[in-house]
Amino acid sequence: MREKFSLEYEEIGNESKEKYKKVQQAPIKEKRVFGILTAKQVGYIPNVQVCFTEDEENFNRDTYAFKSMETSG
Repeated sequence: MREKFSLEYEEIGNESKEKYKKVQQAPIKEKRVFGILTAKQVGYIPNVQVCFTEDEENFNRDTYAFKSMETSG
């Protein structure tokens, strides 16, 4: 899942505070697969979140979820 956030400023009294607002959310369509191969089950692997900036006012957060795959052989 890719989430895009945009920087906004919120006026609180006499102060201006930074606030990020989610502007878009969409599934990631990757052609590559990242995985971990082990000889035995390792149990639950938590989601991985990768954050990166587009410019000074916008940033993205990608979330990758892992799941077990059944073997056939």
